[in-house]
Amino acid sequence: MKALVIEDGKIHRQMIGLVLEALDVEVHLAQTAEEGLAALANETFDLISLDLHLPDMDGLEFCRRLRADEATHLLPIVLLTSEDADATLKMAYGAGVTEVMRKTSIEELQQSFSFLVNRLRRVYSGRVLYVEDSPTTAQLTISILKDMGLVVDHYLSGEDALESFWRCDYDVVITDVVLEGEMSGLNVVRGIRSAGSDRREIPVLAVSGNEDMSRRVEILRSGANDYIEKPIVEDEFKARLGNLIINKQLFDQVRSQQDELRTLAVTDQLTGLYNRTYLAETAQKYVSSAIRHHESLSLLMLDLDEFKDINDTQGHAAGDKVLAAIGDMLKSRCRDEDVVARFGGEEFIVLLPRCDLENAIYKAEHLCRFIRELQPAGLTISASLGVSSIHEGGRHIDFEKLLKEADTALYAAKRNGRDRVEVFSEDRLEASA
Repeated sequence: MKALVIEDGKIHRQMIGLVLEALDVEVHLAQTAEEGLAALANETFDLISLDLHLPDMDGLEFCRRLRADEATHLLPIVLLTSEDADATLKMAYGAGVTEVMRKTSIEELQQSFSFLVNRLRRVYSGRVLYVEDSPTTAQLTISILKDMGLVVDHYLSGEDALESFWRCDYDVVITDVVLEGEMSGLNVVRGIRSAGSDRREIPVLAVSGNEDMSRRVEILRSGANDYIEKPIVEDEFKARLGNLIINKQLFDQVRSQQDELRTLAVTDQLTGLYNRTYLAETAQKYVSSAIRHHESLSLLMLDLDEFKDINDTQGHAAGDKVLAAIGDMLKSRCRDEDVVARFGGEEFIVLLPRCDLENAIYKAEHLCRFIRELQPAGLTISASLGVSSIHEGGRHIDFEKLLKEADTALYAAKRNGRDRVEVFSEDRLEASA
């Protein structure tokens, strides 16, 4: 990136040059407007820093001359001044100044230039769905998009574009309003906005050669986030598109962070299983659903035997390894639809939707055997399990009662020698080794 600094004061000129060089910007210094114009005639710059008062020309007049020239009418211009008057600011922006910065603080100048340079230097990333039926327009636009660092999927028709929209993930959609085929750009936008998923929130930039105000309003009401006219002005196009991409990616980042926080809130960090909070929030829904749809549901309560002895003799680090290994084993041995949670300490809950008592006993016995064979941290461990169940078309019960029944069966397993499975029955406890 190259910057032209036009400043008649030697100290300020050198100071601004040093600020920009610290940002890895190549700097050309000029003392007068004449020197600045000569530099612009011979070189191409990405940024101009301009003093309000120059010895041979007013800074605002210099800016007006640049804006009147096709080669520099979009060039970012920073006006440096020590004045605070609102009238000066209004005249500066009216003359075409991009940004006004104060000379009063070197720290403020450093921050302002850093923000501006980083914005100008920004290279975007992402994937664009581009719908344009004019090969010439498409070729020019695709060149701009690739120059921005974007990957482009181009389609001539709305039908093909929407088909790709459902197959691939995109960061932004750009569509011409008038397209070949039966589907217009407005239909493309409406198709995206009617999607029943997060995809409908993707930003859309509409492009049209129609300058009619009612058409613009119609485009925006259809769900487009922004609108730009043909022929496209490259810098305006980049700015509008860049804002859409950044906003979308920031939104994705926030949503991802929210998902992570939500996961952390319901996950036991040691075992990776659900925690007691998640179980309290969701278990009753599973029970109510099983009763409503006349389906079986079973619950296993698992407690590691003599776990306190492991912590006392081997240390808590060894105990943590045991718990983590149990968590991994339960995740690998249970179905995706099963709810596996660490209930507290060395206790675990396995909720088994659409699982009758017979299969729940079979599952519990296998888990008991797997734990016996596991030997985490080189230790031989065992577990006692209690089983309770709702039969198809059976009794009405809430989760707390189902849990209490499994807990009763678990304590029976402890009393009967540990390392075994006991089943709760309304009439009696049935033993199953």
